[in-house]
Amino acid sequence: MACTQLGTDYTPSRARRVVNEWIELLAHPTSLRDLRFTTRTPKRLFAALVGQPQLSRLAVKWGDYSDLSALEPLTHLRALELRGASAVTELGSLSKLQELEVLALEGFRRIDDPHRLRG
Repeated sequence: MACTQLGTDYTPSRARRVVNEWIELLAHPTSLRDLRFTTRTPKRLFAALVGQPQLSRLAVKWGDYSDLSALEPLTHLRALELRGASAVTELGSLSKLQELEVLALEGFRRIDDPHRLRG
């Protein structure tokens, strides 16, 4: 499933309501296996990924999230793409993803120690 930004015909309150509905959906496991956020991903939507442990693929184009701990329960992930995550400062949470075969990171400008991925 691919999630994208809302069009200009959405009022701010309607857009918030749609994001809240996505958060509510993602808070509990679904049958989704492949999820792609193709535009900006707010940190509260990113945090809701904690409820999707069954995902095998996740792609996030960019967002204002800084904490990757929401990914720790996603132990079935085989492919992970995180792009434009300029607020992220620490990668330790990714070391818990033992099934990961493909990892693409881009735009991580504040990482002090990338060696923490070795887990």
